[in-house]
Amino acid sequence: MTIATETATVYRGGGRRWFSKSAAINAEAKAAYNAIVKSKHLCECGSQFIDGFGEFNDYCRYHDRSEPIYGRYIRYATYCIKRNSI
Repeated sequence: MTIATETATVYRGGGRRWFSKSAAINAEAKAAYNAIVKSKHLCECGSQFIDGFGEFNDYCRYHDRSEPIYGRYIRYATYCIKRNSI
């Protein structure tokens, strides 16, 4: 049994390396979304605490993946990145 090295095409996106271009594009779109939410202080996570205890319905609508805000932005950002990538 021998060990050999191989060269593979790797795409970078969202701060990681990916083997497929579409995975790197999706990661880059998610990283861009999180950067925008964080920079504009839109995140509502943990804002509904009462005496140090959160409620069961304590969630952030910007990080809830079932909300249309997240899906629309990711689809649009993915489209723009695919259009502008090599």
